[in-house]
Amino acid sequence: MSKYFTSVSNRDRQTTTLKAPLRLPAETLVNGALWFALATSSIVFFEPAPFDIVMTVAIGLLAVVGSAQISRHLLPLIFIWVLLSIAGFIATTQSVVPMKSAVHTLVSVYLGFVAIAIAAFVAWDPVHRIRLLMSGYVIAALIATTVGFVGYFDVLPGSYDLFTKFGRITGTFKDPNVFAAFLIPAIMHQFDRLVSRPLRHALGPFASLLVLGSAIFLAFSRGAWICLIAALILYGFITVIRLKRKVVISRLLIVGCSGLLALFALLLIAANSDSTGSLMRERSSLIQTYDVDRLAGQVAALDFAVQNPAGLGARVFYKKRLHDVDVHNVYLSMFLNTGWFGGAIYILLVLVTLNFALRSLFARPGWQSQFIYIYVSFVAVVLEGVIIDTDHWRHFYILLGLMWGLIASAECSGEPDGEAVPRGSDQKVLA
Repeated sequence: MSKYFTSVSNRDRQTTTLKAPLRLPAETLVNGALWFALATSSIVFFEPAPFDIVMTVAIGLLAVVGSAQISRHLLPLIFIWVLLSIAGFIATTQSVVPMKSAVHTLVSVYLGFVAIAIAAFVAWDPVHRIRLLMSGYVIAALIATTVGFVGYFDVLPGSYDLFTKFGRITGTFKDPNVFAAFLIPAIMHQFDRLVSRPLRHALGPFASLLVLGSAIFLAFSRGAWICLIAALILYGFITVIRLKRKVVISRLLIVGCSGLLALFALLLIAANSDSTGSLMRERSSLIQTYDVDRLAGQVAALDFAVQNPAGLGARVFYKKRLHDVDVHNVYLSMFLNTGWFGGAIYILLVLVTLNFALRSLFARPGWQSQFIYIYVSFVAVVLEGVIIDTDHWRHFYILLGLMWGLIASAECSGEPDGEAVPRGSDQKVLA
């Protein structure tokens, strides 16, 4: 792990104004702070969460040390987020609870700033810095999963009530659906390692996949299940299209079949448990009793959005102020929180990100292998937003930052007078 903390790209060495003797310790401190921020990103029992505190310190260190730089390729992200923030504050003027709406909007501004800082950090040296950040993210997922298992199996007194909800694992989260969705990028990261690395290095990723896969199953989140399946299918499709190598297809088939066998075994074990089996049958049905209430809430939210072009302000359609349930659709929520203009800008942000990323991904066949699993993980969060409010999910902004960091680095490497592709850009080694 320490080698990631001390890695300095060629671009860093060329642009830094600090003296060489001071550079390495400063770089190590920044990398360590960012890694620790990602490693604590799953602990969200209270707010501000540890991630927020550590990330704020890390961003300050980034500015002091100069380990990140805003390139012109990040300007679309910054411009869109500024417009969205302005729309949010304008909508706050319409709110019946202006203080709550303002706080919610300020948190959104902060999270957007986190995404921009991560993007600027990653763009300089995407291979090593994504490895650094994602290693911390996987640790966070494993921490949440371990705590969730402690609660689910009632290992410690009172742990079941603390770390589960309605018989579903919540881990260090408040909601099992958010917990399950948080695990998807970690699962895709480990899946990519399993597919891309030699077989002699497969034990670690395979073991972590079993742990994380069991946890997302026991969270009983239908949305996360569907989004994970979609991410895996999209990962396989993009990988085959981009690499077009028989060994890749063979490895995907082997890993896919192994995963199906493991899933089948898990289902058999769960079916033999009375409590887990009944919950599994209940959650596997497409329509739940409360889905009708959710749909009614979305219809009511749509009606309010149409009647209020400037928006209602954040946290107004919340906790029975205007309806019995929340919106459960981030795109519709953004129209309520930020008005017609802000809602359209948010959708534009998602579409522009997906378009720019896909263009960069296919325009350079030798580009980062990490791009694939990050892209499909972001797609999974985008899909999840159709059935839940994701506008304050920290891992959405982490993935947004990673995506734009890769986009900026890819665009820079393709310029005629720009740098060559950063070192280690094609790290996919297949046995």
